[in-house]
Amino acid sequence: MTIEITNHFQADVERIYQLLTDTDFLKEQYQTVGARKVEFSRNEQQDGGRVLEWTREVPTDPPAALSSFFSDWTRTREKITWTREDEGYRGDYRAELGEELHGYVEGQLRLFPGNDGCVEEVFLKAVIQVPVLGKAIAAYAEGHIRDQLDRERAFVHKRIGET
Repeated sequence: MTIEITNHFQADVERIYQLLTDTDFLKEQYQTVGARKVEFSRNEQQDGGRVLEWTREVPTDPPAALSSFFSDWTRTREKITWTREDEGYRGDYRAELGEELHGYVEGQLRLFPGNDGCVEEVFLKAVIQVPVLGKAIAAYAEGHIRDQLDRERAFVHKRIGET
């Protein structure tokens, strides 16, 4: 399963990068969109960029047919390594999904100047390693991840004064 999303912000690249590397902002964002127990274990400057590592619990909200395979919450371990790229930044991302999902999400985020501000491109691939039910769980996970990303980016838009 792959997810490709493009977001446009009416703020410059540096402003969006500052938000996406600010652990206080990220914690508030994740909690606002439904996560709990958000804990950052790493936040370091590295080679002109930044490395962030964190864990959080996210609600699973599975469809009825899959509900017996999930607890109400799943804990993820996540890492993003931001590096300077041309006039913007590239973030290499990986998330180890909770025990029920037996999988991971990895990919890249890119921030670069656009006509009226900043463009964010998100390219993610989710791999679910559950025999028999893997495809059904992956389909559910894709929708859940897309919804989560939409709510996170709505939070960014609100923070920078866009509606």
